[in-house]
Amino acid sequence: MYARPGDTVHVSEMFRLVGGTGRILDVLDVLHQGRLALRIHDGAFSAMDLTARHPRTGELLSTVKFMVQTLAAAGELQRDLQRELTYDGLRAAEAKGNKGGRRPYVKPHARP
Repeated sequence: MYARPGDTVHVSEMFRLVGGTGRILDVLDVLHQGRLALRIHDGAFSAMDLTARHPRTGELLSTVKFMVQTLAAAGELQRDLQRELTYDGLRAAEAKGNKGGRRPYVKPHARP
């Protein structure tokens, strides 16, 4: 990705920009140092101003930092639960004899 100071980085949701919750604050710092704006279009972070900094220290405001960490943890929990439920469903289907995957598009016909 290439951006100049003053540019705005657009992402559909925060987790498209960062892989895990531990990196979110680091990415926000990099964007701040590069004087880049961030616009998140969907998800819990879309309504937040993630650029709010303390006027004297330039550090991310404590309330913003707290909200980012809290929402990131909730997002990670949601992804983990979804993954667990998916695996549980696959195991249950396998136990019933379903092998999973797509069904054949053309059913094989019997030869005479």
